[in-house]
Amino acid sequence: MLKGLSFDDLDGGIDAQEGYRSLMHGAVPEIHSFKSFDEEIEFIVSRLVPMLASPGLMSSVCIAARTNSLLKQYADELVSR
Repeated sequence: MLKGLSFDDLDGGIDAQEGYRSLMHGAVPEIHSFKSFDEEIEFIVSRLVPMLASPGLMSSVCIAARTNSLLKQYADELVSR
């Protein structure tokens, strides 16, 4: 779990994270902050472009967003590039 961070429980409170146990394995999550949407999308593109060179690698990519509207903005930007 990401220590020191709080998470909205989506019911008007904060998730206590008590008893949480991750069953997932893999790389440690990275956290990045951006000053603008353009900076954020440039970062996403910089991560995706190298993956295009490896056949099949893009099929394992999942982009999650806080809202459907933001996800649409990401998709629109990525399609236009």
